[in-house]
Amino acid sequence: MAMQGKEPNPPTWPASVRVIEPDDKFVGDKQALFDSIFSEDGRYTIHPWGAEQPNTSNYGGYFNETGRDFCTKRVAVLLKPGVHKAKFNVGFYHSLVGLGRQPGAVELDAFEVLN
Repeated sequence: MAMQGKEPNPPTWPASVRVIEPDDKFVGDKQALFDSIFSEDGRYTIHPWGAEQPNTSNYGGYFNETGRDFCTKRVAVLLKPGVHKAKFNVGFYHSLVGLGRQPGAVELDAFEVLN
Protein backbone atom coordinates (compact mmCIF):
# COMPACT_ATOMS: atom_id res chain seq x y z
CA MET A 1 0.00 0.00 0.00
CA ALA A 2 1.49 3.36 -1.06
CA MET A 3 1.86 6.11 1.53
CA GLN A 4 0.27 9.37 0.52
CA GLY A 5 1.73 12.76 1.45
CA LYS A 6 0.32 14.52 4.47
CA GLU A 7 -2.51 16.89 3.65
CA PRO A 8 -1.74 20.53 4.54
CA ASN A 9 -3.59 22.05 7.45
CA PRO A 10 -5.30 24.33 6.68
CA PRO A 11 -6.00 22.78 3.28
CA THR A 12 -5.18 24.51 0.02
CA TRP A 13 -8.62 25.64 -1.16
CA PRO A 14 -9.54 26.27 -4.80
CA ALA A 15 -10.41 29.84 -5.83
CA SER A 16 -14.13 29.00 -5.52
CA VAL A 17 -13.78 28.57 -1.73
CA ARG A 18 -13.24 31.67 0.42
CA VAL A 19 -12.37 31.43 4.13
CA ILE A 20 -13.24 34.69 5.89
CA GLU A 21 -11.87 35.99 9.19
CA PRO A 22 -14.24 37.65 11.71
CA ASP A 23 -14.41 41.45 11.89
CA ASP A 24 -11.80 41.80 14.64
CA LYS A 25 -9.17 40.07 12.44
CA PHE A 26 -10.34 41.02 8.93
CA VAL A 27 -8.33 43.64 7.05
CA GLY A 28 -10.08 45.62 4.29
CA ASP A 29 -13.66 46.34 3.23
CA LYS A 30 -15.63 43.20 4.06
CA GLN A 31 -18.86 44.46 2.44
CA ALA A 32 -17.05 45.14 -0.84
CA LEU A 33 -15.57 41.63 -0.72
CA PHE A 34 -18.99 40.03 -0.24
CA ASP A 35 -20.55 42.22 -2.91
CA SER A 36 -17.88 40.99 -5.35
CA ILE A 37 -18.41 37.34 -4.33
CA PHE A 38 -22.20 37.27 -4.27
CA SER A 39 -22.77 39.36 -7.40
CA GLU A 40 -21.18 39.97 -10.76
CA ASP A 41 -18.38 42.43 -9.92
CA GLY A 42 -20.49 44.10 -7.23
CA ARG A 43 -23.50 44.77 -9.49
CA TYR A 44 -26.91 43.61 -8.38
CA THR A 45 -30.16 43.55 -10.29
CA ILE A 46 -33.05 45.65 -9.02
CA HIS A 47 -34.81 44.20 -6.03
CA PRO A 48 -38.35 42.99 -6.83
CA TRP A 49 -39.86 45.68 -4.58
CA GLY A 50 -37.40 48.40 -5.60
CA ALA A 51 -34.53 50.28 -4.05
CA GLU A 52 -33.28 53.81 -4.33
CA GLN A 53 -29.61 53.41 -3.39
CA PRO A 54 -27.84 50.49 -5.12
CA ASN A 55 -25.05 48.72 -3.20
CA THR A 56 -25.61 50.51 0.12
CA SER A 57 -27.06 49.23 3.38
CA ASN A 58 -30.47 50.50 2.19
CA TYR A 59 -30.30 48.40 -0.95
CA GLY A 60 -31.96 45.04 -1.35
CA GLY A 61 -30.60 43.92 -4.70
CA TYR A 62 -29.73 40.42 -5.73
CA PHE A 63 -27.63 38.76 -8.40
CA ASN A 64 -29.67 37.35 -11.27
CA GLU A 65 -28.29 33.83 -11.70
CA THR A 66 -30.30 32.90 -14.76
CA GLY A 67 -28.14 30.76 -17.03
CA ARG A 68 -25.62 29.74 -14.34
CA ASP A 69 -26.99 26.21 -13.97
CA PHE A 70 -23.87 24.53 -15.35
CA CYS A 71 -21.30 27.29 -14.99
CA THR A 72 -18.09 27.21 -12.96
CA LYS A 73 -18.89 30.36 -10.92
CA ARG A 74 -20.23 28.53 -7.87
CA VAL A 75 -18.75 29.81 -4.63
CA ALA A 76 -18.51 28.55 -1.05
CA VAL A 77 -17.85 31.10 1.71
CA LEU A 78 -16.61 29.65 5.00
CA LEU A 79 -16.95 32.06 7.91
CA LYS A 80 -14.59 31.62 10.85
CA PRO A 81 -16.15 31.98 14.32
CA GLY A 82 -16.88 35.54 15.40
CA VAL A 83 -18.93 38.52 14.26
CA HIS A 84 -19.34 39.28 10.54
CA LYS A 85 -20.99 42.69 10.06
CA ALA A 86 -21.91 42.71 6.41
CA LYS A 87 -24.99 42.09 4.30
CA PHE A 88 -24.88 38.77 2.47
CA ASN A 89 -27.02 38.49 -0.67
CA VAL A 90 -26.69 34.73 -1.09
CA GLY A 91 -27.67 33.26 -4.43
CA PHE A 92 -28.82 29.79 -5.39
CA TYR A 93 -25.35 28.67 -6.47
CA HIS A 94 -23.56 30.01 -3.39
CA SER A 95 -22.91 28.37 -0.04
CA LEU A 96 -22.50 30.35 3.17
CA VAL A 97 -21.18 28.18 6.01
CA GLY A 98 -20.31 29.01 9.62
CA LEU A 99 -17.31 27.11 11.00
CA GLY A 100 -18.06 27.39 14.72
CA ARG A 101 -18.02 24.36 17.02
CA GLN A 102 -21.25 25.52 18.69
CA PRO A 103 -24.41 27.06 17.23
CA GLY A 104 -24.08 30.82 17.52
CA ALA A 105 -20.27 30.85 17.24
CA VAL A 106 -20.63 32.69 13.92
CA GLU A 107 -22.79 35.84 14.00
CA LEU A 108 -24.11 37.46 10.82
CA ASP A 109 -25.33 41.04 10.53
CA ALA A 110 -27.89 40.35 7.78
CA PHE A 111 -28.46 38.09 4.82
CA GLU A 112 -31.02 37.64 2.06
CA VAL A 113 -31.80 34.73 -0.21
CA LEU A 114 -33.95 35.99 -3.06
CA ASN A 115 -33.27 33.49 -5.85
